[in-house]
Amino acid sequence: SPRGAPPDACFAGVLLVAAGLAVATWHVRGAASTPARLDGSAGSSTSKRAAEHPPPMAASLRAFRESVPDVFLEVPAEPVPVAAVPPGPPRIDVAEEVHSAPPSEDTVSIALDEPSLPAFYGPSTRAVIAGEERCAAFRAATSDDRRAAPAGLFNTGTNLLWKLLRRNCVMPRECPGLRRDDASAPRARREAADTAALGEVVSVGGGGGGRSSRHHRARPCAPFLAQVPWGKHNPLEWRGSHVAERHAGVDHTQVLPVVLVKDPLTWMASMCRMEYAAKFRHGHAQCCPSPIDRTATEARFRKERPTKRYASIAHLWSAWNAAYLDDPSPRLLVRYEDLLFRTRETVTRICACVGGAAVEADRFDWVDGAAKGGAGHGYASTGRDAALAKYRNESRRYANLDEDDIAYLQRHLDARLVALFHYNVSTRLLREQCIPSRELYLRGLGLKPAPGGAVPLDDQSDGVLARGIFYKNPNKPGSSFAAYRRKHPDFAARARRRRRRR
Repeated sequence: SPRGAPPDACFAGVLLVAAGLAVATWHVRGAASTPARLDGSAGSSTSKRAAEHPPPMAASLRAFRESVPDVFLEVPAEPVPVAAVPPGPPRIDVAEEVHSAPPSEDTVSIALDEPSLPAFYGPSTRAVIAGEERCAAFRAATSDDRRAAPAGLFNTGTNLLWKLLRRNCVMPRECPGLRRDDASAPRARREAADTAALGEVVSVGGGGGGRSSRHHRARPCAPFLAQVPWGKHNPLEWRGSHVAERHAGVDHTQVLPVVLVKDPLTWMASMCRMEYAAKFRHGHAQCCPSPIDRTATEARFRKERPTKRYASIAHLWSAWNAAYLDDPSPRLLVRYEDLLFRTRETVTRICACVGGAAVEADRFDWVDGAAKGGAGHGYASTGRDAALAKYRNESRRYANLDEDDIAYLQRHLDARLVALFHYNVSTRLLREQCIPSRELYLRGLGLKPAPGGAVPLDDQSDGVLARGIFYKNPNKPGSSFAAYRRKHPDFAARARRRRRRR
């Protein structure tokens, strides 16, 4: 007995143990005669008998419990109910907005093996892909020359999609030796194979004349397309009136556009870092994209085409993607976040839609490195692991935005796209308001403020080249642009490449 406990309490403990053994013995006898049932149905004779004729010791135990302090009782006053077990396998929750085919066992098992999509992108357990209900009609109306081709705004992952498809999707008439390399091969070899595929002739059935057409007719095949024939970043309205480079002989009817749509909040942040042909920053890059209502955008998709103007960067996102959403022809709209977090499931479903077969799981190439690079793509690129950590951070999604920005987005983003892809926005995770700081901005460029203007942060450097402008170091004799170039041979190499492209 516990030290210092009264004799009555010790007697109470002994009597309690005896009562518990008696009750347990009575329940075991009842269970032996009739099996217990977990679903709580009316067929359990044991539960009926227990309710109508309680055991004699149970009444004594209930009366005795009321007279004993709770500190000596370690059993609950009433029996704990057993949760009912629902029959059958768990149901798969699919977004109601997407008219997709019923999930197969393969796609469900693939989804369970991949990283979980952040909860703020909706409850669906499968990738959100709009347009799968048109896949069967597309396959029936096309030949084995059909293929998928990426489309999407800048910074939406179109290069990643192209590499994933050509490395992991087997098509009936793909060009031999150009689709993929051994997944265990060094990254440099795989990147070289991608570059070779980009340079291949992409026209099916000739067209255009010259040596390329004769070479292609001698070896008929349908290479993977890096973009839709009218240009992956160009508006849909250009289809039929514009042809991208090296796509002159492509039959549009044999191409299934796969449009990547990215979360407008993270997409705007990416555009702030590299805006490409959409000019909208207007001098407020440090807190970009805020204020969004002052991001009037001019998009020059091609130099020979007129500039398209949008009221804001949010209007560009809505108008460009809504054109594909409203298009009645076969196409797929794929959420970028699904391509990142549910890579194998997304690629498998796209490949099946276009009539291909995905590679086995042990041969799947995840494209772990940066998907884009080279001139025109900036100097910062993100690998898969870094991207997974970046895009599962919900608070980072709202960086530099304030209540006015959120209210503006709620008014002007296309509500159908927001609902379809679960791109909801709220003021719940807003950070402190971004206040521009010239000193912090210059420090990010390797500069510091000075009475005569910005100077290099390092007093021993020959100078700093930032955003196309060279800042000479006034504190170091002999500092000049020529001295800077001599110590940076890569700069001279890039200049030569630019001259050759011109």
